Amino acid sequence: MKRSIPLLAIIIISSCLCSTTFYFGMGFGGLVEVSLNYYEWKVRILPVPSLSSGGVFAGGLIFNVLRDRGFAVLPANQQEKLSVVDTFHCEAIDVDIERLEVFVADGTLGLKVFKFYGPLFYRHVQTIPLKGWTNSVSYCNDYVLVGSELDGLFVVRRGDSGFELIDQIHPRYINDLESGLTINAVAVSKGAFYVAAANKGVLIFEIGTFGLEERQGIPVGYAMDVAVLDGEVFVVDSLGSRILIYDESDHTLKESLEVERPLRELVPIFDWRQGRKLLLCRFDDSVSIIDKETFQEVFSLKGSFFGIIEPRYLFGYPFREE
Repeated sequence: MKRSIPLLAIIIISSCLCSTTFYFGMGFGGLVEVSLNYYEWKVRILPVPSLSSGGVFAGGLIFNVLRDRGFAVLPANQQEKLSVVDTFHCEAIDVDIERLEVFVADGTLGLKVFKFYGPLFYRHVQTIPLKGWTNSVSYCNDYVLVGSELDGLFVVRRGDSGFELIDQIHPRYINDLESGLTINAVAVSKGAFYVAAANKGVLIFEIGTFGLEERQGIPVGYAMDVAVLDGEVFVVDSLGSRILIYDESDHTLKESLEVERPLRELVPIFDWRQGRKLLLCRFDDSVSIIDKETFQEVFSLKGSFFGIIEPRYLFGYPFREE
């Protein structure tokens, strides 16, 4: 099934949402907060040092990637208490909410692990050197999968003395450039990693007894981004200018949504207050919020954006939305 979305500069459509907040990294323009209270959309800028990109919103804490300045940590209800964790070049970040561990894909310095004890208290636990330029990271069940722009995937596992590199998948060799992978994004769901691997489509790796086991992937023209939510796999196919939605259980195609401009990033979320799914989208010249069921754009804002903060609402864990 294919449907088209008309993309406008700024669209505000009435909704019954009570209060919902989203965050988008606008580079040196700061971190953009977009909130909806009843029928009114509000936009404000949260100043952060350096280039605000993507990150994770784990309950009350916002972890914002700042690239060459590391990452910022902001309590959502006390945003003036911003703290900055300096790293070499933070490209991506993931959070283990149970242990309050933060994993950073730190460019040429590999993977860095931090332990948090609160918004302002943390310590650097470990650095795992990795080859190439690491640009994506995802954590699941004591495994960390780190993507490199051209040097494939690195499998890091928790051991008795900390994390250790146990495998490299699809590495690039000096005399064989074609054997490597271009990694654009890594997502995780139900003990499996999903990798947006450009013209190789979406690769899938499941956690097995002895490590990661590669399963049959999802072929697409060019996998720019991948995400999983509530039994559905969302793939940004740049070659076909579309969003492909697959069933997570058997990877059959359920829906295809055409877009009119290059789509760089997609974050599906579940709106708990309204019981509906929303798609947070980053285009070359704007960001949009789309109702997944109707494929109607409920909000759009022009500008040069560098990332989306991924919301996570895990009730019962230390980072819980109040």
